[in-house]
Amino acid sequence: MIYLEQKIFYVLDNDIFCDIKMITESKKDEYVKVTGFVNNVTEGKGHTFFYLKDVKSGSTIKVVLFRQENEKNTGRRDLIKEANQNMFPINIEGKVDVYENELEIIAKKVYQ
Repeated sequence: MIYLEQKIFYVLDNDIFCDIKMITESKKDEYVKVTGFVNNVTEGKGHTFFYLKDVKSGSTIKVVLFRQENEKNTGRRDLIKEANQNMFPINIEGKVDVYENELEIIAKKVYQ
């Protein structure tokens, strides 16, 4: 585990990920990388919504994959659904936002 500026980060496959519990409203508009387990997947108007549970701390955050991102690469939505069904962790990269007083990550990358 690497400690930077009193924030907890960890390294997986030579990449630095943020612990979900460290994501707060002060991180709004920042780009983050997180890893975790998918649950509560829903879809509407081409968008995919789900919660990601951190593999280390157990903290959760809402993740949104907007229709435009789904259309660019439909494999992302399939990976999210597969990770939910088979209970394996995935990696998410995206921008932190607050919507209706709830923290969320607007996903740009979804991968294993």
